[in-house]
Amino acid sequence: MRKLLIPLLAAIALPTAVEANWYGKYSSKFEANEACKSWAKKGKKYSFEYVDKEWIQFDHTVIAYKPGYFTDKLKVKSVKSNRWCIEENDTNQILGFEKTFIEAKNYNVDEWNQLIKKSKEKVQKNFKY
Repeated sequence: MRKLLIPLLAAIALPTAVEANWYGKYSSKFEANEACKSWAKKGKKYSFEYVDKEWIQFDHTVIAYKPGYFTDKLKVKSVKSNRWCIEENDTNQILGFEKTFIEAKNYNVDEWNQLIKKSKEKVQKNFKY
């Protein structure tokens, strides 16, 4: 009976690589980063268009931006995700951030400016290695 009990206790007490992942620990920084990237891909994709209002150079003369005149040439569409990963070296973990109040859609300038005021960035997941 003792011969069976000691190996059973040892198997339960010693964590394996699979059990380490259950507790949120990865065996390497690479694995933690890959897990965070996989989590981030499942986030919501959103886009917004904005007009680049930088000064326009024309024949070495600076011309101020005129609303509506250069709109088609200056429109920029940005596609982003509401999730991203940042490495934190001090604690040996990859932090999974998520931006709140974001929906998967294309925002216009006014909607985007209002959304930025109320959205918050929070750490949602920790990928320890």
